[in-house]
Amino acid sequence: MTGRLLYPHGRASALPGGTHPGKLDYDLVAHLRAVREDGDEAMIAAEEYDPNFSLKLSECTDDAAAEALLGAWLERRAAVLRRTQDELRRTWREARQHRTTGA
Repeated sequence: MTGRLLYPHGRASALPGGTHPGKLDYDLVAHLRAVREDGDEAMIAAEEYDPNFSLKLSECTDDAAAEALLGAWLERRAAVLRRTQDELRRTWREARQHRTTGA
């Protein structure tokens, strides 16, 4: 985990009349957030990158909707990891080149 703030830009409210549109299952949001607060690493990871993930997940009314949301989340995270891998590869190559050329 990093020392960064979990929600640097804030997060939408799950309260009725809050800032997140759509039909929310308030009991499910409360449960998901309680699970996160209890240290569930999956919910912590999901909400580190999307502070409104529990709200979005609570709007899923069936398995297909939940799977679509989870699949989209995974694709976004995998894309970040691929970019990070490319950057680390470039950094490593540049460091090796600098070490061997002394430039």
